[in-house]
Amino acid sequence: MLDWQEELIAATREATRGVTARLDRNYYLQLVRDDAVPGPELWSLLGEQGLLGLGVPEEYGGSGGGTTAPVAFMEAMAEAGTPPQLYVSLGFVRQAILLHGTPEQRARWVPPTVTGEIRYAFALTEPGAGSNSFNLTTTARATDHGTYLISGQKTFISSADEAEEIMVVARSEGDPRDVGLYMVPMPNDGVTLQRLTMGLNIPQRHFTVFFDNVEVPVDARIGSGGSRASELFSALNPERLIVAGMTIGLGTRAVRLGVEYAQVRAPFGTPIGGYQSVQHPLTDARIHLDAARLVTYDACARHDVQGADIGVQATSAKYLASLAADAAIDAALQVHGGSAFEADTDIAALWPIIRLQRIAPVSSEVTLNYLSQAMLGLPRSY
Repeated sequence: MLDWQEELIAATREATRGVTARLDRNYYLQLVRDDAVPGPELWSLLGEQGLLGLGVPEEYGGSGGGTTAPVAFMEAMAEAGTPPQLYVSLGFVRQAILLHGTPEQRARWVPPTVTGEIRYAFALTEPGAGSNSFNLTTTARATDHGTYLISGQKTFISSADEAEEIMVVARSEGDPRDVGLYMVPMPNDGVTLQRLTMGLNIPQRHFTVFFDNVEVPVDARIGSGGSRASELFSALNPERLIVAGMTIGLGTRAVRLGVEYAQVRAPFGTPIGGYQSVQHPLTDARIHLDAARLVTYDACARHDVQGADIGVQATSAKYLASLAADAAIDAALQVHGGSAFEADTDIAALWPIIRLQRIAPVSSEVTLNYLSQAMLGLPRSY
């Protein structure tokens, strides 16, 4: 890791502690119990601490930092057990606007996110498309009076009820090869939210979202006509890194809780942390978390300093993080035994969100499909 990155990460983690000390894991779990979502108290505090401006150019009210700072922020929040899931989609939407929006669009949609007054959700996944984002059926039809009508269905859309706007991926009705990103204000008479039942133990809701001829102005489209999906989805690389950071943070928390318990649990007179069968799984998980962290921040450096295409590195980072964190929570569960399922130990509550990372936002299988082709030059299998 580069010296400047270590300094930036340390400063970001210090600022993040100013949030997690006030809104801690107990706050997070109380939201889960109340079936509530983080309110203005979180987003205002994040804005006050300057954390929502990480990765945003100074000309739009941010503090810069490329991808390194947002990843460090999400890692630190997750390590405290309080990852704000909406930050993932917010990060993608902002990056897409910064990469592909006009100066006017950037000035309109980016600065309000720095203070926390506006949040964005992202709608890509469809029931019939799954991981095949090139098989979209949601359409945007241009009208004669300079607007678009958006129709279709999206699913597993996170925080659609919290967002002031949703970025929707849709195909042009006249040219299915033309894929665009459209900003849809919420609430909206043409948008119906159908909540999904998810057992993730996080204060966030997921929805199937229906768009019924939702009319938006022509400047609600981010990117020019005739855009290729591969160009628009280049913003997914920083998203992969933010998810990797979050996953590493959650895995690190699981290892720490496992170690703390192993140091005091002594049913046979000596702490179980002295047994190799307990030591080895925790140590193995920590080694792999550290390796995933190095790959993640190396990808950040390539992006921030060189402006390099980091598709392979970002995807690899997310893949490694998901496996390492999964091993970490498995070790922590086994160390705790039956106590892992007592609410006070806060172990079992971590498992669903950690396990999800091997599935979303892209599954390990699809990840390996892509990397087999991109890294090894093997034939396309999907």
